[in-house]
Amino acid sequence: KRARKALTASPRAIVLDIEGTTTSISFVAETLFPLARRSARRFLGEHMVSQRSKTVENVCSALYSQYRKDRDDGLSPPPVPPCPDAEEQAAPLWRSFIGFVVPYIHWLIDNDRKVGPLKELQGLLWEDAYRSGRVKGHLFPDVADALRGWTENGHKIFIYSSGSVFAQKLLFEFSCEGNVLPMISGHFDTKIGLKTEPSSYAAIASEIGFAPSEILF
Repeated sequence: KRARKALTASPRAIVLDIEGTTTSISFVAETLFPLARRSARRFLGEHMVSQRSKTVENVCSALYSQYRKDRDDGLSPPPVPPCPDAEEQAAPLWRSFIGFVVPYIHWLIDNDRKVGPLKELQGLLWEDAYRSGRVKGHLFPDVADALRGWTENGHKIFIYSSGSVFAQKLLFEFSCEGNVLPMISGHFDTKIGLKTEPSSYAAIASEIGFAPSEILF
């Protein structure tokens, strides 16, 4: 209530982070990341062996490219072969590839690598869990009321988080407080820039059409 009252006059836009702001850090670290880790093999098997998904195939290709970059950068990731490209005996080839790429996925998670291909895969894994009802996005008890109050007072709300825009939207759509996504006007991830770079915030201000002085970060 204090937050709602204090923001009735200004600013015009509010940009929120997720971890530690709207959502417990432990939810991401202890629920979402372990879920992605333990479900990757099953999910890839379902979408690349039992049936072919072009979206998942593209993510696998991006993971292989990321592996090559990591290797060229002098890191020591588990080995990953190129993605299968032959239609003949596709299922056995993909089954073999998955056996290699899953340890690499685990390596990326264990080393807290915030790379695009991993974020894309995690988004797909989390979507599967959210839509099946196996997980609900965590919000602190006062978040839904704060979002509602700010929206009613005419403030525009935006999210800027290191998690992908896709994953952000899933969390708010399938939250423990119901679907609060309609109260959020826009989302940004590190594609706009790193959080440690002042230019990232200038880019967000330009994108949403407000002067920095009108925005509460």
